[in-house]
Amino acid sequence: MTFAERIQSAFEHHETDKVPVHHISVSSRVASYFLGREVCVGGGIQQWREAKARWEGEDAHAEFLEKSAQDATDVAEAFEMDIVRPFYWMESRKPAKKIDEYTFFYGDPEGEYEIKRLDPITELYYTVENKTLQKQVECLAVMAIYGL
Repeated sequence: MTFAERIQSAFEHHETDKVPVHHISVSSRVASYFLGREVCVGGGIQQWREAKARWEGEDAHAEFLEKSAQDATDVAEAFEMDIVRPFYWMESRKPAKKIDEYTFFYGDPEGEYEIKRLDPITELYYTVENKTLQKQVECLAVMAIYGL
């Protein structure tokens, strides 16, 4: 069976020649190790890479998207997956400011904003500070006080 036939059969609850394989996410570090080069896949690290590319301009972002799609295909082929996930988690916002190599600022410093940082060891791109979330928590606290 081809991968397409295998997936179609599985979705139709018919017998397949083997169990279809798909990994919802693959660590960039692991994929890079197996392919022998830096591979643009993964979770948080991909969001950071996209933020970095958006910060560097439209050409850098277009190059990032192209490399990411090709790398996802290469990973799927190398790991013999039946389904290709062409794009991993995305960061659709352009940062307003680059704080340091791994940290970006999004939003308005005088209003709602979020600061996100990459931990290169864990490949997580996490929120360091979120003024929007703080306002929501404060509103919920007030509502709880008044029994709303």
